[in-house]
Formats: sequence, C-alpha cells, structure tokens
Amino acid sequence: MRLLFLLRESSLLSSILLSLDSLLHLKLHLKHLLLLLLQLSSELLLISLVAHYGVVQPWLLTVCSF
Repeated sequence: MRLLFLLRESSLLSSILLSLDSLLHLKLHLKHLLLLLLQLSSELLLISLVAHYGVVQPWLLTVCSF
C-alpha cells in the first residue's frame, strides 16, 4: 500500500515538473517572439520614414537604432 502511494506521489511530482519545464520553455519562446516583434516594428518604422522622406537622414538612424 505504501509503495502504491509513493508511486502515485512520484508520478504526480514528475507531471508537475514536466509542466513547469514546459511553461519555462514556452516563456522562452514568447520572449523570443516579443523581441522579433520589436525588431520588426522598428524596421517597419524605419521603412515608413524612409518612404516618407525619400532618403535616410542621420537623425533617423539614431532614432531607429534602439
């Protein structure tokens, strides 16, 4: 009876640890996607400003280099 209880507890702990690992992995992917979106938005801003002004101004490169 005690062995069955320990096996159940071990299985539960394994499931919890696996879930935590999956959540951490998902968090890492979401962080990576957020960084890609930020990069894309700054590139789109640069493209729209270049299209508007027709040339790249030195101040524009400074503003968009964040």
